[in-house]
Amino acid sequence: YGKFLSDSLKLKIIEHKVDELNICLDLDALKHALEVCEYFISIGIKVNLVKMPVNQDPSSLGHEKTWSIINGSKRVNSLDILKEQIYNKLG
Repeated sequence: YGKFLSDSLKLKIIEHKVDELNICLDLDALKHALEVCEYFISIGIKVNLVKMPVNQDPSSLGHEKTWSIINGSKRVNSLDILKEQIYNKLG
């Protein structure tokens, strides 16, 4: 979805009753990724936070490597988000 999640995409995710999402942003967008995770968790959607390697993004890594990273990601909850914010001083 790019760096910013549009309201229309949020609405489509909710309308289609998506039960699990992978949020995959590079590290320079971590603060925004955590905000997106927090929003979806608050409405009952399971969220996996996919952390991309430093200076890498899905387009540069390619399909197979990106999916390997996605499959190795972990589901996050509100406490995990808080810990990330504190650790990365993103509050």
